[in-house]
Amino acid sequence: AVKNALVTITLNDIIEENIFDGNVILSTQAEVDEFGSHNYIGITGYLIIGYNLGPDYSNITDLSPLEPLTFVNGEIVISYNEALASLSGLGNLSEIGSSLGIYANPVLTSLESLNNLTEINGGLNISFDDSLVDFNGLNNITKVKNYLTVQGMMIENLSGLQNITSVGSLNITFNPKLINIDALSAINSLNGILLIQRNPLL
Repeated sequence: AVKNALVTITLNDIIEENIFDGNVILSTQAEVDEFGSHNYIGITGYLIIGYNLGPDYSNITDLSPLEPLTFVNGEIVISYNEALASLSGLGNLSEIGSSLGIYANPVLTSLESLNNLTEINGGLNISFDDSLVDFNGLNNITKVKNYLTVQGMMIENLSGLQNITSVGSLNITFNPKLINIDALSAINSLNGILLIQRNPLL
């Protein structure tokens, strides 16, 4: 019986250790690799990959060390990463407690790795990611609690957002190539401000 008790305690310790308690800021590839080496399955605070504000850019190219992550209780910001082409490594992420911001990642071409996300409990902001041609990977998101912002993007449509039925506010601005917003036609609940402006081809 004592042996069993010891085993139970050990297992509990492992589970507790595998959740990072606090906020995480990863601004270099070395920091991503180091954090990833601990195999955390969750973060109790927020996660910033890159820099929250410029003008500096990170040297991060590979998020695969973050593969074990399944949840982040705070917000996730992925921004100012000049060499990050894919979000591969975030494929097990199914829960974000707050907002998701993806901005100023000039060579990011795909959001495919985010397809385990179904709900955003804060806002969703995708801005100034010049190489992103669609939002495929966000296909399973049905609800965005606060705001949905698409700004300064080179996309022609909002493909990938077509399953969203409920948003707080909607802000679609400064997208020079945006031709239509048909993908938002499933939205039947809008609780805040609707702002669609400076999209010259719309």
